[in-house]
Formats: sequence, C-alpha cells, structure tokens
Amino acid sequence: MGIDLRHTEYLAVLTRDCLDAAKLFRFDQSHPWHFTVVALYGSIVELAGCIVVLSEHDGYTGLGSVLRTQLEAYVDFVNLVQDRSYGRHMDAADAKQLRTIYRRAVESDNPYLLGVREHEAFGDMVKQLDEELQLLKVEGIESLGIEQRFSMAGMTDLYDGVYRVLCTDTHSNRSALLTRHLEQQADGNIKIAFYRSRSEEDLLPFLDSAAGILVDSTERVHEALELKLPQQLVKRMRQLDEMRAAVVQTDTAGA
Repeated sequence: MGIDLRHTEYLAVLTRDCLDAAKLFRFDQSHPWHFTVVALYGSIVELAGCIVVLSEHDGYTGLGSVLRTQLEAYVDFVNLVQDRSYGRHMDAADAKQLRTIYRRAVESDNPYLLGVREHEAFGDMVKQLDEELQLLKVEGIESLGIEQRFSMAGMTDLYDGVYRVLCTDTHSNRSALLTRHLEQQADGNIKIAFYRSRSEEDLLPFLDSAAGILVDSTERVHEALELKLPQQLVKRMRQLDEMRAAVVQTDTAGA
C-alpha cells in the first residue's frame, strides 16, 4: 500500500509535540470556560492521533468520519475562544438532546432506553433538566445547528465545501461507497474491493487537514491561556507551511 510516510510521520510527531506542550498548561480546571477550552483542544489533539493510526493501518474508510468529528470540535473550540458565552449554546445543545432521550424513554418501550427510565433518580433528572432548559430560554440561549456554528466561527466556506463532503463519507452515501470500494483492473474490468490499495494522494487531504486544524488550535489555545509557545513546537508547526509549499511545487512541476 502506498502511504505518504512523510506526512503521516509529521502529523504523528506534531501530535506528540502538542501533547508535551500541553503538560505545561496552567489553568483553572474548576472554571467552565477554561475546562471546556482545554477539553476541546484535547479532543482535537487525540483525533489527530486517530488519523495517524488509521493512515498507518489501512483505515482509509474511517478517515472522513474522524476528520469531520475533529472539524466539529475545532469549530466549537474557535467559537468558545472568541466568545466565552458560546459555552451556554453548548449547554443548550446538551440539554436539548438529553431531553429528547428522556421523552423517548417515557413515551416508548425502547429497550435501549430501559436503563434510563428505570433509573431510581429519573424523576429528579427530568426535573433538573427542565429547570435548566427554562433558564436557557429566559437567557435567550438556543441550541445551534451545525451551519450556524460554522457561520459564527467565520467558516461558512469550510462548511459549504469540506464539511459537506465529509458528511457524504460519514453517512456512507453512494458516492462514498464508490470511492472506498470500486477498483478498476488493468484489463478495464471493475471489481468491489475491501481495504483496497491507497495512494499518497488519497491520504494527503486528511493528513494535511488534520495537521492544519491542530496547528491553528495550538496557537489559539496558547493565546487563550496566555502561555508562550515552546520554541520547538513553533518550529514544528512552521514545517507544515514548508511541506505544503513542497507539494504545490511538485504539482506544478508535474503539470
């Protein structure tokens, strides 16, 4: 299998450097904003690591779903860093989803929700959640759709482009199935293949996107926490621009 080891290894090393730098974080873990900013950043780092593992172990089919999840965490992260009140929209999203689960647990005999409706504190849980929803309503806080979240982050183009494409992959649309499993043979025949061979070009968009998200998030989290970026990490992050320039030069030379 063809794998762009240079880009895979770069993302792996970048992830490790970001983890090392995170050990130096100093923040108030009891503060909701501090906690959520660092937790979102932690998810972005870990999801970059997941992309490395999938790239190294024939996991092409999972790359789009993981990158989409990383991108969603990134959008929430950017919004929260820019506006501390954004955390209440995240609270609203949690409360709305949980209330739906509670309602379905009561209204149906869904076996997967049996543990919810039979919980000894279920009544208190519903009451507490309804109080939270009422408070959010009074504050004028609503759960935001994914397009709204991208718009607030100033990333509408990213939503209309990259994110929509990743959604077709996550939902296993027919176009995604063709990309994953359709393979043309040397004799011109077509066959369905599992774990089919991948080129460097197949993996590069995922590796590059994950690295770009991680680099930008790393800069933002250090600025938000008023911490200085370690010089080694700065050098590592700058390598991404160098690698991108090299790819552009290679494409131009081959045109």
